[in-house]
Amino acid sequence: MRLASFVDPKLGREARFGIVRGESIVDVVPVANALHLAVPATTVKAALTSGAHTIAALEELATAAERAKLVRPIAGLKFLPPIPDPSKFFCVGKNNKKHREELAANKMLTEVPNEPTGFIKLTSTISGDGDEVVKPAGITTLDYEPELCYVVGKRAHGVKKAEAMAYISGFTLTNDVSAREIQQREVASGLRRQRQAAAARQHRRLSLQDRRRAGAFFALCRVRARRPHCHGGAERRRGRAAQCGRTLSAGR
Repeated sequence: MRLASFVDPKLGREARFGIVRGESIVDVVPVANALHLAVPATTVKAALTSGAHTIAALEELATAAERAKLVRPIAGLKFLPPIPDPSKFFCVGKNNKKHREELAANKMLTEVPNEPTGFIKLTSTISGDGDEVVKPAGITTLDYEPELCYVVGKRAHGVKKAEAMAYISGFTLTNDVSAREIQQREVASGLRRQRQAAAARQHRRLSLQDRRRAGAFFALCRVRARRPHCHGGAERRRGRAAQCGRTLSAGR
């Protein structure tokens, strides 16, 4: 099942929740009302964090909508990030050998880590499909990378590898946009290493309760793929932005 958050410019700027079926979409709330059915969820986040019964109810609603011809074309709609308000946005870096070689060649990697590194992206840096990338003043080049984004739908800490997929509610794709010039300056000055060390100390001080706070959140992992045409995003702090794909695939 492919879930989406979108705006219909003809109806205003209010975010709507939909189920994508091919080139059509089911606008969940008005369709459920038209069919006199209970609304299973009003947002993608609510759908992914309220249990398998909600996903099953959405599937039934989408099937009923198709039978009743209550689907609408996606043409003319503006797609938002599937989850515009994730509670967290975790990123994994240096987990791909080819990318590490690229970083080293551009003097952005001074040592090979023993394990992938992690960092947090500000949730305010997320933009939707088709949004423009605004290049910050003083930056000449923007880099962009295709990323696979896992949506973690329930509390997790110390999860075993064999059980990991039980915590994943869905997947989407992102276009990760970076200002490498800022990163190169940080590496050259040693500032990046200082920040990583400070983040590690802060992580050790976090209580278990803080680490297990509920709410759907993103986890971004680099995948080996050809770079897409860079056509979206928005101006971002510290030279990092993420442009989410149109839909989020949920269910098994």
